[in-house]
Amino acid sequence: MPESLLDIRNLSVQFGAADKVVNALKQVNLQLFQGRTLGLVGESGSGKTTLAHALMQLLPPTASLQGTARWQEGSDNSFDIFTLKGDALNNFRAFRAAMIFQEPMSALNPIMTCGEQVAEVLRRHTAQERSAAERLTASALSEKVLYWFRQVQLPDPERFLKAFPHELSGGQKQRVMIAMALAGRPRLLIADEPTTALDVGVQRSILELLRSLQAQFQLSMLLVSHDLAVVRACCDEVAVLRDGHLLEYGSAEAVIRTPQHPYTRALLACSPSLHRRYEKLPVVDDIDSFMPVITDARVLAARHQALSAEAPLLEFQGVSVRYPGVKALDGVNFSLYPGETLGIAGESGSGKSTLGRAAACLTKIQEGTVNFEGQSLHVLSPEALMPFRRRIQMIFQDPFAALNPRLRVGAMLEEPLKVHGIGADAAARQRRVKELLEMVELPPDAYDRFPKEFSGGQRQRLVIARALALGPELLICDEITASLDVSVQATILNLIKDLGRRLNLSCLFISHDLGVLRQMSDRVLVLHAGKVEAMGLPDEILERPQSDYVKSLLTAVYTND
Repeated sequence: MPESLLDIRNLSVQFGAADKVVNALKQVNLQLFQGRTLGLVGESGSGKTTLAHALMQLLPPTASLQGTARWQEGSDNSFDIFTLKGDALNNFRAFRAAMIFQEPMSALNPIMTCGEQVAEVLRRHTAQERSAAERLTASALSEKVLYWFRQVQLPDPERFLKAFPHELSGGQKQRVMIAMALAGRPRLLIADEPTTALDVGVQRSILELLRSLQAQFQLSMLLVSHDLAVVRACCDEVAVLRDGHLLEYGSAEAVIRTPQHPYTRALLACSPSLHRRYEKLPVVDDIDSFMPVITDARVLAARHQALSAEAPLLEFQGVSVRYPGVKALDGVNFSLYPGETLGIAGESGSGKSTLGRAAACLTKIQEGTVNFEGQSLHVLSPEALMPFRRRIQMIFQDPFAALNPRLRVGAMLEEPLKVHGIGADAAARQRRVKELLEMVELPPDAYDRFPKEFSGGQRQRLVIARALALGPELLICDEITASLDVSVQATILNLIKDLGRRLNLSCLFISHDLGVLRQMSDRVLVLHAGKVEAMGLPDEILERPQSDYVKSLLTAVYTND
């Protein structure tokens, strides 16, 4: 076993004071070894990010901390990270540890170019003496920035010197974040959910980049993730956290292959499988009594045959959508039948979200027609389109951005009812809102609370409730579980499937997660560069792919199967 770089002992973190204390971490003991990767796994609220922030001394003033985190870089260079202050702390963050944050768009400064942001790190951290840093010329700084852009494999790195974050894809923004983190040549790299919401191909490329850079620069790495398949593929050791407690700790292969703690086994069971579909996914709370029922492929084939005997609810006929310099959709054709869920797969930029927005009449099409029950939607005036807007509802990827932070839940859910004239009076609308909250399994007191008072999974339920308020026939789900941990994801997927059956909803289910699509879809449509690459039953697409592109998507998937 290699030498320990970081030794964490009895780490406890509390938030709040007096009568309202939250114990985020409770007596955690861990070791991170030189040149190896430790994976932190657990649900939202387990303490993963708190531990990462504690190591960088990024906890808020309301936090209190006990315990030690001893840095052991040689016998004569040992110290407790938590005792560092001032210049010593800045030097630690500059030369010994760096962090990649979860959401690159939030972590990057939107009014600075990517080149300026990496140059700022270089000016502050790459010289041992500030006077030397100040003497760096503009051309020398640019060369150093370009060096790091090349290291993180950004294409045409000169272009990124003057590019702003909003001009980059998700994977490109993440590479800029990695360049910033590595610019000080740290010994420890902390990566907090570095591939959340990225498609499978970009996810694999980012993780392979991190592993390559780890070997090149002899890094130790702390990888925070809710994806157990990613942790198994990328980590040497794994620590499982729940409610601040360390439940299991050991080699990645042992923990994932033969988990000892029931909670670890539950997390593994909650993950949708690429090779089988369950009638219902298990969730952590009922894992002991759960009896999995696998849906036979022949049942899905018979269901599709029955559904397709009816007239289509939604049809795309030769639909093309262009943005400046980009053809987002290119002659797309498909039919969606009443009660059917069609899964939409593809990489970022393939046209998935554009397809969903076109179906909801939220973007203009340049060619073809979008028909709903035989009516061409895009030729209608805004007034004539209003009845169809009641029947077609969209759930967006980021629930917090989709909810008005200034409205209480009751007012937010009543708003569409008022706009469309549903409900005889205020009392009738309030009864409808309470029915919606019950439908999505939220407590009655949610009515008077603000969105910020809910967890990520609860906010997703609120967005689902708002989409159902008008009694739609078609639900468009755009990456609705992309940033949720596996246990919360399972509850949301079960909810959507159950509501679909009870309300006879048709659904366009957009996701980059092929396991999720296997679980949810009657058929799967794969987009590539705006064109339909493949379409068929899940077994046909995911088990017996004929397209090289689909095969490449499947090859990129990390799986526990």
